[in-house]
Amino acid sequence: MPDSCGGSRTLTPQLVTPYAAKACGKGCKQVTFGNFVEKDYEVVGNLLAYIGTLPIGAFKVYLVNMASGKEVLLQDYSKQSHGCSLVSTDGQKLAYTCVREALFVPWGEWDRSLTVFDPQTNIETDLYCIREKLASNGCFPDYLTLGSSGIVINGSLGACTQFDALFYRFSDGTLTNVSQKQGGVWHTHMSGHRIVWTQAEAAWQAAQIVLYDTQSGTKARVAPNDGADQYLARIDGTQVVWTDHRNGPGGMYMPAMPTSITTI
Repeated sequence: MPDSCGGSRTLTPQLVTPYAAKACGKGCKQVTFGNFVEKDYEVVGNLLAYIGTLPIGAFKVYLVNMASGKEVLLQDYSKQSHGCSLVSTDGQKLAYTCVREALFVPWGEWDRSLTVFDPQTNIETDLYCIREKLASNGCFPDYLTLGSSGIVINGSLGACTQFDALFYRFSDGTLTNVSQKQGGVWHTHMSGHRIVWTQAEAAWQAAQIVLYDTQSGTKARVAPNDGADQYLARIDGTQVVWTDHRNGPGGMYMPAMPTSITTI
């Protein structure tokens, strides 16, 4: 495990001072006052977590208590090469991935952590640490979800083109490649002990939705249809929804109207 990553620490979150928000209509209010809100944000119960960034600066994790309206910045990163991304919450804790240390000699590498934060104790814990090298797998992961049995992240443990669904299991602290595709996997999402993702079997083949059960280790396509793209799946309990082009033109890379939201 890299020296710059691992272990637990107590954070002192910085209170974000609200400023005068623009009116947004009846029953509408602005709830975030940190830096620019990235696309990666999530709200469950009274917790809203998001990634914010300055035009020039590191990515940072912000947390809003929707009940009290209190907003905090978990940790300020002074180095542009450091910072966190892909925050998720289950309404009790947060999970995210952070670059802890960046080294740029000779080819460039950094230590990336898979981290959880408990707002009740302000304790941040690195669950897993990866030494990434730009020459082999210097790709930013995307689509992280905190589930009841672990964390799923869409990332790479090999070349930049080999993105897979990686599952960190709380019970034994292992990080496992559950999709085992060595590329062609996107849009991971998790609920309870079930994971869904978008998967393309080969180049130019229609993307399909795959469901994986972390308890049984079984994996299956949700609604096989090789003629139309299926992507951006979300799961809640036993219900899966996704974008599907079987009833409309276009596809994942060239969306066209109309498409449909499909459920099973």
